[in-house]
Amino acid sequence: MNHSIATTDSAIINQMKPSEYNAAIMFYMEQARRGPSVVAILSEGADEMSAFIQRIPDEKIDYAYASGKWTVGLLLQHIIDEEKMMSYKATQYAKGDTTNLWRYQEFFTPEREARQKSKTELLYEFQQVRKNTIALFSEMSSEDALNMGSLSGNRVSVRGIGLVIAGHERHHHKVLQQRYHLD
Repeated sequence: MNHSIATTDSAIINQMKPSEYNAAIMFYMEQARRGPSVVAILSEGADEMSAFIQRIPDEKIDYAYASGKWTVGLLLQHIIDEEKMMSYKATQYAKGDTTNLWRYQEFFTPEREARQKSKTELLYEFQQVRKNTIALFSEMSSEDALNMGSLSGNRVSVRGIGLVIAGHERHHHKVLQQRYHLD
């Protein structure tokens, strides 16, 4: 049974109250595609990002557009890792646990990967993580989606975290297109 937070035809971002987020995270929320629900937005993003990753030439996975910048593969790993952590926080806050977790970014970074993953491995991992994220938000009640928590010290509702996940992925998708010249 689907208790999804999708209930109207208007964009979910327009349904959100100002108390559900603050300006510091609005950048990523605004990057998210428009859609009637977090689930619809995440699903569309999964399809677009999967197709995009499949089009990346294998030899470009190790490409960085400038010295000191992440490779394409490391940037994809960053998208995946961020989604894992934000989904965990969404789960935690949806269940009413408001414990503020330590900032994992200080300890877990793409550079710490023991090896560079192949495009096939990154695509598979992205698809599996996104499938789990979609399942999380699909089964979430409307009430749980309104629970509040924190991302990097910024107050946000659980459904806001869903939009941040979608916007973060879309932002880096654009970076890969514009700075890495991938189509």
